[in-house]
Amino acid sequence: MGCGTSTGEVTPVDRIQIDTTAALALGVDESVHAHECKVVHEWIDAQPAFLDLAALEAELSAAEAWHSGVAGRFRDVVVVGVGDAARASSALRAALVSPFQNRALAPRLSVLDDDDPDLVGEYLDACEPSSTLVHVVSRSGDTPSTLAQWLLVRERLVQALGEAEHKAHIVVSTRDPHGALAEVARREGYAAFGLGSSDGAIALLSSAAWLGPLVCGVDVRGLVAGALKTAERIGEDGGENPLVLWAAAERAFDRQPTVARTLVAGHRLRGLAALTSRVLDGASGFQRASEAFDGDGYARLLMVEQADHVERLAASHADLEPLAGLAGRTLNELVASDRAAARARLEKGGVPTISISMPSVTPHVVGQYALLLELVSRVRFA
Repeated sequence: MGCGTSTGEVTPVDRIQIDTTAALALGVDESVHAHECKVVHEWIDAQPAFLDLAALEAELSAAEAWHSGVAGRFRDVVVVGVGDAARASSALRAALVSPFQNRALAPRLSVLDDDDPDLVGEYLDACEPSSTLVHVVSRSGDTPSTLAQWLLVRERLVQALGEAEHKAHIVVSTRDPHGALAEVARREGYAAFGLGSSDGAIALLSSAAWLGPLVCGVDVRGLVAGALKTAERIGEDGGENPLVLWAAAERAFDRQPTVARTLVAGHRLRGLAALTSRVLDGASGFQRASEAFDGDGYARLLMVEQADHVERLAASHADLEPLAGLAGRTLNELVASDRAAARARLEKGGVPTISISMPSVTPHVVGQYALLLELVSRVRFA
């Protein structure tokens, strides 16, 4: 049962690649790393399963059945709540739903994950109740900020639609059947879902995070398929096991008085980067890879290798030297150069780096990352 290190080269396949070469060369003792690899392998061998497949399928089927009854009725979807499930919805929106979504083709997704009066008020000012679906998420069902947001949105819907009609525009997710939100759902007759596994990164694989993106056209089955494929991959022994590579490096760094920072290259990954910081570090921020890495610590660098779009630059004002150098190139080439420069800066600065490369940003790849991040968090603190 080997530990190994990744080669540092991303192969042209549809799965996430973990490169810990820079982390091991610059910040981790080889014997410490070997020990942590052994610990992670033993943890993997001791797990009966990485996912509850029956529960996941039941939750997915219920979500799809509900969706079949509301498909085509709404042009806007808003998720109301705080906590990991709402953060997961934000991450899925950033990764898989365009901020410029054409509402004639699919609904637009918003997330009110803060009870700031300006944020909520601006949403209410712009809300079109007749075409809006509201998803209220609260683990306990008693979170004051979430209930306050629900009250405000409910009032806006009732004013525009009436008491009876507004009920079809609200769906709730909550874990505690005795909480206030569950009781409200029973009294009002709202569609309701259990919260399932909604803590940490696994929230990305919960209907609490799915429902809004599902209505907006996200391939939720693809998300789940990606997670299942990662579970199979992790179960295979070998030096390229992504969980062993990532988790062993994190555990080795935990032996040192050091701080982790999550860096991101690619706007679609920003929500996943923020969730990564939250799950692994208890922090909420991230840093763009193009920004200087000041101070001590190690980095996690999230990157996407292949954009969906290829944008070629036209020649214009080529007599100006900076513009002459851009003519005929693609924006993709510039971004790739910036990404390579960011990695070179980290290496030159002696920053130990765990590189996490996604071939593209698709539901399947996001599902891979969701389970991988969840398992890293579990074994890191085991």
